[in-house]
Amino acid sequence: MPFLGSTPVLSSGDGNFGSTITIGDGTAEDIMIKFDGNAVDYHIGLDDSTDKLTIGKGSTLGTTTAMSIDADGHILEPLQPACLAVSNSGSLTNMGTSSASNFVNNTIPLDTELYDRNGDYDTSNYTFTAPVDGKYEVIGFCRLEDLDTSQTGSGNGHSSMELISTDQTSTAGPFAPRDRYSSDLDYYAFYKSCLFDLDSGDTIHMEARHFKVPDQIDFAADGSGPYNSWMCIRLVST
Repeated sequence: MPFLGSTPVLSSGDGNFGSTITIGDGTAEDIMIKFDGNAVDYHIGLDDSTDKLTIGKGSTLGTTTAMSIDADGHILEPLQPACLAVSNSGSLTNMGTSSASNFVNNTIPLDTELYDRNGDYDTSNYTFTAPVDGKYEVIGFCRLEDLDTSQTGSGNGHSSMELISTDQTSTAGPFAPRDRYSSDLDYYAFYKSCLFDLDSGDTIHMEARHFKVPDQIDFAADGSGPYNSWMCIRLVST
């Protein structure tokens, strides 16, 4: 039978392989085992130029790498879903409502990706789409400006931030300025971290939600810096 690299050493006398099989001859060369499937090929091999053991899709070493282990033992997963979207130039003004009975929801315009390892975030609609079933850690931070301590209606006006998926909502707040402050606020920030159980194709976005809040409440990307609101998402387990 043909062998990869040097011929495997046989144990003496019985015709079986020894306890160690060596693939390669110690020279500077890439070594790969290809799994030739009917529709999809996979490979595992040593990328000698980077000294990494890689596992990937396809028949060529180093293409569509799903996982690699470097010489220091670090496990790298370049296609593992992870993104950070920030508010860079988006703005929303007069988000509140003068009605004493209505809620107003505004999708926060997280219009810029600082990174998106698997291309799962869409800056046109500010939405992340899960590529696979799994548990996703979602962290959101949102700064609202020009909060007024005077509320309309019966005095229970408030604002909150919501992380909203196809089947789940996680809320930071509510916050009612009049309950804590005697004068208007320049800004107030919401923070929330949650684990979402998502199916492939489920989506997540971030919203500001207001009830009986004066119209003047705003959202602006440049309030205290370029990234004063953001959402970070990563797959943590299946």
